[in-house]
Amino acid sequence: MLGGAFIWVWAFLSLLPLLWVAVQSLRPDIEFLVDPWSLPSLDTLSVDSYLTAFVEGEMAAYFGNSAVVVATVVALVLVLSLGAGYALSRLSFPGRRVTSVLVLAVLTFPGAILLLPMFLVSYELGLLNSALGLIIPYTTFTLPLSILLMKSAFDALPEDVFAAARIDGCSEWRVFWNIAVPLVPGSISMVGFLVFMPVWEEFLWAFIALRDSERFTVPIGLVFLDDNKVLYGYNVGFAGMVLAAAPVIVALLVSQRGFLRAVTAGAVKG
Repeated sequence: MLGGAFIWVWAFLSLLPLLWVAVQSLRPDIEFLVDPWSLPSLDTLSVDSYLTAFVEGEMAAYFGNSAVVVATVVALVLVLSLGAGYALSRLSFPGRRVTSVLVLAVLTFPGAILLLPMFLVSYELGLLNSALGLIIPYTTFTLPLSILLMKSAFDALPEDVFAAARIDGCSEWRVFWNIAVPLVPGSISMVGFLVFMPVWEEFLWAFIALRDSERFTVPIGLVFLDDNKVLYGYNVGFAGMVLAAAPVIVALLVSQRGFLRAVTAGAVKG
């Protein structure tokens, strides 16, 4: 019982900053500036700050840009990691172990030291200031971990299932698509969320690669709102933060069951 109470207290403390930001986004600036820690007055609460953030702050356009980039990256990483993870787990080919080690080695490279070469390559290929200039680097950086996670998921499946399918005459493609993939929905959900979250929140490379405001993503939009808080107000900046956090919360809730299933897979047998 004590452990459960501790978890609830920890959860509340973790959510407290977001709740505070959400409350401030509904309050007029005068109340926030006078006393940011006081309880809000119900008769002054308003959602106008959200409308201002979406329309005048152009958050709607930034959301659209981020949605295109994130959806494309998640789809690419899932397709590639499923295929690569299955190949490294269940297929025999020359260099399989070396490939697995190389995938693991890529994770040891700090992203910061790759910014300059990535910028130079993107410049030479004409990818700067475009959605493709974000999609390719994001896919590259999130793919290695995704491949290892999917490989681990396929490693945990019993070999008898695959042997029986091959005896029945299934091609390797049918074994992969009709048998292996349906058995790892939890890992697919986990990989999808672990790709979605960092790509949705990524700021540094987007700030370097993008120039035109109509191509900005949500993290850059938040900086724009903060820089113009004198124009729009503090509550509009808080509203932008809530809007930016909402998709991550929704994605976590949607993938929660599959996420837990993947984490606990193999913990109980028999």
